[in-house]
Amino acid sequence: MKKILRWLGIVVLIPSGLLFGTLTTVSLLGITVNLDTVRPLVEKAATAALKRKVTITGSVELLPTLSPRIEIQGLRIANPPNWGSHDFVTVKLLRLQIGLVDLLQHKIQIDEITAEGVSVYLESRNDDINNWSFTASDEKNEIPVIEFHAEEKNTGTMKLKAVDTITLKGITLFYRDTVIGKTISFQLDELTGKAPAGKSFIFQAKGNLQEQSYSIELDAGALNAFEPRQQAWPLTLSGNIAGTPFLAKGDVGYKNNEQQLALSVSVGAVDIGKLLSWLNIAKNVKASAEDLSLDLHLRGESLHELLSQSEFTFNLKGGILDLSDPRNGEGLLISSLEGSIAAKPDLPIMIGLSGVVGVTPVVISVEGMPLVRYVTDPGKLPVKVSLTAAGAELHFSGGVDLPVNSKTFTLEMTLQGNQLDSLNEFLNISLPPFGPYMVTAQFAATDTGYNLSDLGITIGNSNLTGSMYYNDSGERPEVRVQLVSKVLQLDDFVLGEWNPEGKDSSVRTKEVPEDKEARKKNTQTGEIPSLLSPESLARVNATLTIEMAKVLSGNDLLGSGFLKSTLQDGRFAINLLQLDLVNGTAELDFSFYPTETEAKIHLGAVIDRIDLGIIARRIKPEATMGGVLYLNIELDSTASRFSDFMRHGQGHFDLGFAPVNFDASLVDLWVVNLLSALASEVDEEPSSTINCLVASFGMKDGLMLERVLFLDTTHMSIEGEANINFKTRKFKLKAVPKAKRPEFFSLATPVNVGGSFEDFKIGINKFRLTTSLASFITSPFHVPVRRLFVGERPKDGREACIMAWENRNVEKKKEAGIGD
Repeated sequence: MKKILRWLGIVVLIPSGLLFGTLTTVSLLGITVNLDTVRPLVEKAATAALKRKVTITGSVELLPTLSPRIEIQGLRIANPPNWGSHDFVTVKLLRLQIGLVDLLQHKIQIDEITAEGVSVYLESRNDDINNWSFTASDEKNEIPVIEFHAEEKNTGTMKLKAVDTITLKGITLFYRDTVIGKTISFQLDELTGKAPAGKSFIFQAKGNLQEQSYSIELDAGALNAFEPRQQAWPLTLSGNIAGTPFLAKGDVGYKNNEQQLALSVSVGAVDIGKLLSWLNIAKNVKASAEDLSLDLHLRGESLHELLSQSEFTFNLKGGILDLSDPRNGEGLLISSLEGSIAAKPDLPIMIGLSGVVGVTPVVISVEGMPLVRYVTDPGKLPVKVSLTAAGAELHFSGGVDLPVNSKTFTLEMTLQGNQLDSLNEFLNISLPPFGPYMVTAQFAATDTGYNLSDLGITIGNSNLTGSMYYNDSGERPEVRVQLVSKVLQLDDFVLGEWNPEGKDSSVRTKEVPEDKEARKKNTQTGEIPSLLSPESLARVNATLTIEMAKVLSGNDLLGSGFLKSTLQDGRFAINLLQLDLVNGTAELDFSFYPTETEAKIHLGAVIDRIDLGIIARRIKPEATMGGVLYLNIELDSTASRFSDFMRHGQGHFDLGFAPVNFDASLVDLWVVNLLSALASEVDEEPSSTINCLVASFGMKDGLMLERVLFLDTTHMSIEGEANINFKTRKFKLKAVPKAKRPEFFSLATPVNVGGSFEDFKIGINKFRLTTSLASFITSPFHVPVRRLFVGERPKDGREACIMAWENRNVEKKKEAGIGD
């Protein structure tokens, strides 16, 4: 027995010792064995194992040690038959070193994996067929299930023990999905990693994706965590993509018998505009977020499956969306943005955000299309965008091309709300309280701005249609609006207590901030520029034209008309407002050019026979007053505000009207009310009726002097002289009444009126009282003669008023003392 054991030892141990000694010597000396002569055998064996043609175009070398290392140059693994001429994998250099001792124990100990110059071409087709599953090319790819058992005694099962070094350089991945017709390329500059026994499996990678650099570190836990295979394994990803750091935690593997990747990603501060541009979704978007997180669930093997079956939710906080013009800073800045962007299988991507513009809350919602359509050829990207702020709702719907560019898309637009002035804080301008309102249009972005075609505007019962053009390519935006109104109801444009100059009636001074930054600070403190402020009028240059087919005032038809208005370099003008009235005409022109300290104002109006009843019924619907009104005004002024227009006015003011059922309480002109009181005084009865009035005044630097002042009442014709000072708000008036019919002992007493606009007194004109008394005493002698030869004046005084109106521009000599 001892001999047998001795010889056995000699037979086994001596060759083993020789082999060990030889391998040790070869290892120490670094001697490699060239295997080029057996290359065909290696290619044949690899081809049979992979069921793919394997070709080695370079050398094959082996370092025969206890941890043998094989190095192959020029490795090519072909695609399955009928998959095109592309190679599945090409490798310039592949180096692999494995421990032999561990293989004897059914363990794989990889000392080194090195690959350089690797190109991988992946392709997926219909019915889940792809070229990376090593099955027959025409068969449906089934994922092979390999059972891993935890117990070491189960021989025949290899276990990966450890990987000491992994180095991949110059990796290019091409992926093509024929279902959606898309090809994606991915460049990996370098990937290094290791998986020590019992320790975390760690990879570091860096490269470029769509011209943006990235670096990623993956921690997938220890290798023994991957047993059994059909479970979910934890992993952690961290790194930097396009300059944005991120951290992701989750798991990968099987859940509910399907493969998926679930990650919760925390990004932190991120430039969203840069991210959208990188993803080729939208260009020139200025947006950021202080905190961005992502919940991601990837399912499927092909790109088509991933896009169709996966879901994600972006959550952001502390976001900013800057919609202002970079040249002048004008526009909207939405801050404190919070909300989510979510995509679920077969459902459109939904965006829900809330934020603040100034102090006004804003809600934004966007509905896109299913995720898979973003990487296919979507044609027009269908979108629905809604913005809610300050009681107004703005909706866009239609299709846009990807990437979304402000110069390319056309959408249907709807804007509606209860009152325009609810938008004051949002738009940083004081608007009138018109409403409810609705605006509809085809919104088309252009290279220089945008167009609104098929424009429809509804305010109350008024309807306008037309177009609008906005051009922001110059130093100041240019706006052109052309409208046609079938029905324009004046009752829809009641101003109420709104003032186009704002609530502040104080005089502007040079202390008003002149630079944009100072005005911006005022805005931030809650000061809203008025509509006629220099800040508001300097925002744009604009032209507005409106053709009005029917203008209504309540139930009254005014007529038709035309309006042209301009805003040019801070000067607002109504170039022409022309109305063809039912029985007359009206024309108005107006301009207002404010600076920081004063405004240049012009007002011109010519009204020929407007129905006084329309004016009366606007004030009091049940009013019975009627008649006609004539007006001719040409005034210029330089004032600190519009309300001081008359204080420095120059020009003329001519008024003529012949009322029916005159009611002074309905006419908001103090001079008319004054003359009404004067009529009652000189007729010596409170029920005296004004038949007609002609008042023509010349004006210079706020001082108004009469050219003609004629009033016809029930019993009297009154001629007057007046001095009206709008600076001191005081006036003097002298009226000389004449009886229409010669009467015995009738005392037509001259009257003086004077005082302030708010408080005036009526008294007797002593200078002319002597003449009146003489006429009173001698009336028995001259009245019969006058009745016989002179006759009576017309009761309504119409001819006298017409004559006075026609001769209002004739200069007349002033008597001494008048107007003092």
